[in-house]
Amino acid sequence: MAAYGHKWFTRRDDALAELRHPVQYSFAALVPVSTMLAAQAVQTYSRDLGVALFVAGVVSELALGAYLHGRCMDACGKAAANPN
Repeated sequence: MAAYGHKWFTRRDDALAELRHPVQYSFAALVPVSTMLAAQAVQTYSRDLGVALFVAGVVSELALGAYLHGRCMDACGKAAANPN
């Protein structure tokens, strides 16, 4: 996850291109899921940190899902308007 975060800070254009790609965008969803999995591992040592990581993972997954769903619906609407 640190490497993916580093990519967003150092090569933002590449990361945005990946997010806009029709296939590669699904890899962005791995970050929030990995955060939720890390929360499960951390909670045995620190319940507060585990809950914070889990909440951050859920919120970011919902936000990313809403963004990607909206983008997909926008593309589907454009395709329906132009059936050529």
